Amino acid sequence: MATNKVMAVLLVATLDLGLWRGLVRGDEAHLGKSRKFPLTEQAPIPLRCSSAKGEWCQDFLTQEPISWKPAPRGSIDCPDNCNNVGRCNHDTGYCDCPAGWRGPGCKIVQKRPCTRRQRAHDDRSTEPFSFIGPDKRDLDWTVRETIYSRCGGICDDDTAICYCDGPMGRLNAPEGSPPGTPPIRRGRPLVTNHMAPKTTADGRRAFGDIEYDHVYGPNGYCNVSTPIWNAGCGLDDLGGLHCDDPIEAFCPGACSGHGRCNLGFYFPNNRTEWTDMWVYAADTMLHELLLISEHRTFDPEEADYFYVPHAASCLPFPIGSWADYPWFKGSGGPRVRQMVNMLLETVEWIDQTYPFWKRRGGRDHVFLFTHDEGACWAPNVLINSTWLTHWGRMDLNHTSATAFLPDRYDKDFKSWQQPEGYTTHISGHPCYNPAKDLIVPAFKQPRHYRSSPLTTAASRVRDVFFFFRGDVGKNRLKGYSRGIRQRVYSLAKANGWAEKFKFLIGDGTDVQGDYSDMLSRSVFCLVAAGDGWSARLEDAVLHGCIPVIIFDNVHVVFESILDIDSFAVRLPEVDVDRILEVLQALPERKVRSKQAHLGHAWHRCGAGLRACPVTLPFFPHPPFFLRRFRYASLPGLATELRGLMEFNDAQQAPPSPPPAAGAAADEAVHFPRPFRGDPTTDDAFATILQWLHSRIPFTR
Repeated sequence: MATNKVMAVLLVATLDLGLWRGLVRGDEAHLGKSRKFPLTEQAPIPLRCSSAKGEWCQDFLTQEPISWKPAPRGSIDCPDNCNNVGRCNHDTGYCDCPAGWRGPGCKIVQKRPCTRRQRAHDDRSTEPFSFIGPDKRDLDWTVRETIYSRCGGICDDDTAICYCDGPMGRLNAPEGSPPGTPPIRRGRPLVTNHMAPKTTADGRRAFGDIEYDHVYGPNGYCNVSTPIWNAGCGLDDLGGLHCDDPIEAFCPGACSGHGRCNLGFYFPNNRTEWTDMWVYAADTMLHELLLISEHRTFDPEEADYFYVPHAASCLPFPIGSWADYPWFKGSGGPRVRQMVNMLLETVEWIDQTYPFWKRRGGRDHVFLFTHDEGACWAPNVLINSTWLTHWGRMDLNHTSATAFLPDRYDKDFKSWQQPEGYTTHISGHPCYNPAKDLIVPAFKQPRHYRSSPLTTAASRVRDVFFFFRGDVGKNRLKGYSRGIRQRVYSLAKANGWAEKFKFLIGDGTDVQGDYSDMLSRSVFCLVAAGDGWSARLEDAVLHGCIPVIIFDNVHVVFESILDIDSFAVRLPEVDVDRILEVLQALPERKVRSKQAHLGHAWHRCGAGLRACPVTLPFFPHPPFFLRRFRYASLPGLATELRGLMEFNDAQQAPPSPPPAAGAAADEAVHFPRPFRGDPTTDDAFATILQWLHSRIPFTR
């Protein structure tokens, strides 16, 4: 497909070799610097690439057009139609098996039964531990030992998901049914042990948390259509008050239109709602963005990159805490050990299945690391690959800094399945190498920053000098946050900084108010580590609050490619006790400059420190930093964001009339203004792609 617009050559691939080819619209107009433009794909390149370090942005937007060509598709058949349960990958001739099946042709049964415990690391049995009988019911409710999959109803032992027993409950397929036969009736979900009855029918203490009559009484959830109690649905394809309403389930790329999402039904009027309640949501977000992107190609020979959507962050929880399968090199040891071993198996599978890993030593394979300490624990076999991560720690000789002991990656563990231990597979590399890796934003849904000028909300008077609300280590081990949050909190409390200076820090009991509103009213916002990375930089930037970064030798989001110093304050850890002194000493002109670079707008003067606008140096193109820290180009998100922007725009006060003859005009500089333009242009996803394009020569 020829076009007169700029087209990229970026190609990315997934684990099953869905691949991406780059195609972006550029601009041809270079208009005068004195003009102001809304941010769209037609905006001048200097505007779109403002504050970028190097030429990566400009090079991406000024590429020569390329022609589109159809991708070759495979025609290799799979054995026995994948046992009528799997999906044939006609490019490779291998079957993709659903839960409950594995092996060549999906012919090996692999159950994941509901259970009360997991196998010990020295248990050499090959089958997962089960605590259900042939009828899929729990063997003895009065045995109190329990984990999440413990079932107070009837277990789907392919997935370890529990459903009701009784009139509203599950009816499994008849014994002897062909593989893949669905249940006669699915039943209402009773997903976890916490939804099970806490007594038996005759009053004996059971393993659950809910009154027996609420679940199985005459008006119980599992017995009548309108019960006295409702369980949390827990599954993304069921909704409604009583979990009876089927809704569209989420599967990556909607199965590309060639399959059925295993737990769901398709209803065209429903849509996926993206949430940031799961802090590792970028795993799913980036995968979905690539699957539906115009950058995708199905031709591996045309691909510049191969994306591997491993989603290892789901292994510690919920997968590893749910039942007694799957395990990678057996159970036991820190939770991170499972992630390490799964990735080792993933690379081994890729290398055995495709020729592309060896071709360039894995340099053109992209891995995303969203867990707390990012890629600190990445297997050495990935050392040449491109890493996208949330954690920019750069020291080579590092040890785990998490205060959550089950996730310490420097605590070795040896077993009969891995006698050498697992740390030998991860030692000797930094958590992040700015020469080949990129720190990417965590996902924040638009409602999270609804009060920000980024959503065209009216600019607020910055009457809060300093803001942080979250975990300040009250009940944490000493090493949490490198001690930074705890120290700043202690200083502020001991010296009355909240009352004297509006220096607000603490948890929800200390600092109250709407989170987005408070951020939008704050001058400075703390950015300090948690158990590893923390999304506080995203919170600050998305609300126009100047980030105060306090962790040494750690890059924050996009620091290797954007001029972070132009809008942030970085304080060495050794100077944390001087935080108030340092911030108060910043000249007003510098504060305003950083706010300008953030893209925040000032509309009025009011009481409070730094609340009045002042005249600032002329910025020919106010930088559009904010949009690069949000994911906005996914269709559902774009719709939500545009709706929020329209709502906020409608709330804006009408412009003031011009001053009467002879009256003095307001000469204060009110900038930067609320965001105007296309919210999907040059968002976080586009920024990642633009940077990847610049890295293509280094992968060869």
